[in-house]
Amino acid sequence: MTRLRLILLAFGLGSAPAFAGVAVDLSFGQSISGSINTGTSSPLSQQSFALSGDYVGNLSRGLLGGGNERWSLGLGLYTGQVSYSAGGVKNTGGNFFLTARTGWMAFVGGKNWLLQLTPEFVLFSRMSVASYSQTTIDGENFQSASLSTYSGNGSIRVPIYVGKKMNWKLGRAELFLGGSLSTLIQSFSQRNDTVVATSPSTGKVNSIEKNTSGSYQLQAMSLSFHLTFIL
Repeated sequence: MTRLRLILLAFGLGSAPAFAGVAVDLSFGQSISGSINTGTSSPLSQQSFALSGDYVGNLSRGLLGGGNERWSLGLGLYTGQVSYSAGGVKNTGGNFFLTARTGWMAFVGGKNWLLQLTPEFVLFSRMSVASYSQTTIDGENFQSASLSTYSGNGSIRVPIYVGKKMNWKLGRAELFLGGSLSTLIQSFSQRNDTVVATSPSTGKVNSIEKNTSGSYQLQAMSLSFHLTFIL
């Protein structure tokens, strides 16, 4: 709460700000660079879908002046597909995380353009990836399937957004089409591995499950397309 109070004071919100509206944003993103550290660092690709909702208030004094600046406070929900290769084995799966968002927005160019800078603090993360490979156990060939699940909380996502107002409304909500460049740092503290190895010749099955505590990190820079509704 101390961090949030300092942010509000920095934007001139020492007293209760006037309510300005609600913003709902849908976005589709593709990473342009990324990596994951699971003991060794590996290049990573991520495609994401996000839904966020923000309470929006008027700024009593802003960075640009003119009275067209807002502050926002809300939540973001992200899900997506990830893929990376580690040790020559391809891993694919899904990534989910929840964020708390607070930031700044401004209407410029006759209120036809929307600018946003909205840091997001990761509250919870969960990522599961599967891989398939061939191994040899006691001289016998096995086909193995592995499922690794990472979970934890912490770290940050920082998007920079520009949107253009469209001549179309959904009820009273105005629509902006936009794009953003974002940096994501996502931390995990728990890892669960389940490996099932099957011999095609004998039908013999070996299974191993292991839980590990550690420090695992995903980093990605992404470009996203946005549909933003502001009421």
